[in-house]
Amino acid sequence: MKKATGIFSFFTSLYRDGFRNMTWGKPLVWIILLKLFILFAILRVFFFLCWTVILLVSKGYAVSPDQTVSLEPFKYWHNLMAMPVVLVMLLAGVVLVLYSLYLGAFSQSRKGIWFAMPGTVLVVMSVFFLAGFNGTAYYPSATDLQSSLTIRNSSSSYFTLKVMACVSLLIPFVVAYIA
Repeated sequence: MKKATGIFSFFTSLYRDGFRNMTWGKPLVWIILLKLFILFAILRVFFFLCWTVILLVSKGYAVSPDQTVSLEPFKYWHNLMAMPVVLVMLLAGVVLVLYSLYLGAFSQSRKGIWFAMPGTVLVVMSVFFLAGFNGTAYYPSATDLQSSLTIRNSSSSYFTLKVMACVSLLIPFVVAYIA
């Protein structure tokens, strides 16, 4: 046990003394941190905004009430305008993520992660809602447009859901019997 503690203290002192006595390496560390900030904060926000604009103005796969799939211009924009709750979720998520980036980059606060996590969840959920709800095929087929997956044709029937519920209630008994 003492040998492991000695090795751990040796490596920590090696790193600690190495960083204290660093002369020309300190500016390099700051340059690397600046490049990482540009890469993960500024470029990520830029590409996210570009991706969002491209998504909203692109053609989407609309599903009519008789389950016919067709291409519709600005489908995701129409979905966003038809579902104002999703619009609020998307905007709130983007604001929370930008605020967390601000807290992490320009203030001494370490609480930015608490805003980034719910912001990311809100943005991802709103994109899922845009792609799946309001008569949209969330997984379009490349070969046959009418074979695209929608929420209606890919979800289970009532009988399947009943069987899965019964099986999920029996699994603890099976595990207890095996253990």
